[in-house]
Amino acid sequence: MCCTSFLPVVPRPGARNELTGRDEEEYRRYSTPLKNGPTPAVAGRSAGRLQRDCHDRLLGSMRLILTGVAVCVGSVATTPVVRAQEDVRVTTLAREDHVLVSLELRGAYTREIRDVIASGLETTFRFDIELRQPVAFWFDRTVERVSVSASVRYDGLTGLYQVRRVVDGRVEQEQVVAEEAVVRRLLTSLERLPLFSTGDLETNGDYRVRVRVDRRPRTGWFRWPWDRAAALGRASFTFLP
Repeated sequence: MCCTSFLPVVPRPGARNELTGRDEEEYRRYSTPLKNGPTPAVAGRSAGRLQRDCHDRLLGSMRLILTGVAVCVGSVATTPVVRAQEDVRVTTLAREDHVLVSLELRGAYTREIRDVIASGLETTFRFDIELRQPVAFWFDRTVERVSVSASVRYDGLTGLYQVRRVVDGRVEQEQVVAEEAVVRRLLTSLERLPLFSTGDLETNGDYRVRVRVDRRPRTGWFRWPWDRAAALGRASFTFLP
């Protein structure tokens, strides 16, 4: 809704061609000098009436403007927010001293990715994971942030895949596998990783885990199945120690 539709048209001072019929009559009545000149009492009443009319019209215009602004603000505030479809299935579990995070990237292991891996190029899925705390009427507060990457390189001579998982720059897991199904699971899913400490979490506090996934290398012809630059996912939980 456009706010300009609420703005009234206020006549400019001195613009007679914009006055209505009633205004034109009053204009002639009070602007044409009397033959013998108006008496001070008549002149005072005429000036006072014009001043009151101008004040009332200005006040009415301001009311219309403020009403239009209020309606526009209300319409923006009440506009429903459409959430994007979740591409990453995220689950959380608070156990002992950590928040365990599990992820499943659905529909990401496509034929194009299989071709890139088969070519011998190292292919990496990077998971940027954030633990956030909602703040009323403001942006979420980032409590902690972790980066997890899963990489694979195919050896065409041996027919084996070398898979490596790195958490915040530290190599956490490295193995050689022969089955492509295992490679697919290791690249596109994480199972109960202890990513966040519960030491600084508030009891009965509400938290969110937000995930953003990207892929390297990104060839010019490659596109995610969901037609976006990165995959997204989130999950909410209440911390109960």
